Amino acid sequence: MKPENQNLDVPKPPPTANINSKERKIFAISPNQLDAWRIVPRLLVLLYGWLCFDTHQWITALPDPSSAQQLYASVIFTGAAAWFGFYVNSGRKQE
Repeated sequence: MKPENQNLDVPKPPPTANINSKERKIFAISPNQLDAWRIVPRLLVLLYGWLCFDTHQWITALPDPSSAQQLYASVIFTGAAAWFGFYVNSGRKQE
């Protein structure tokens, strides 16, 4: 039987790098900077642009699209105008 209080050889974690506070601030993004750069709205508009491009490639590759397929593409393209409108009207208002 092994004793219950056996000392296990657990490796110690490597020491953390000594980064001073000025270097640490370079990598940290404050909520104000995140809001000012509008990263999330730009990412959403970019993803919706990719969706529109992919839908356009799909609908033009079809030899004879049905009414349902044309309606689907139309809804995607109409939604792009709404997304762009939300993007343009979001953010800080100029006073």
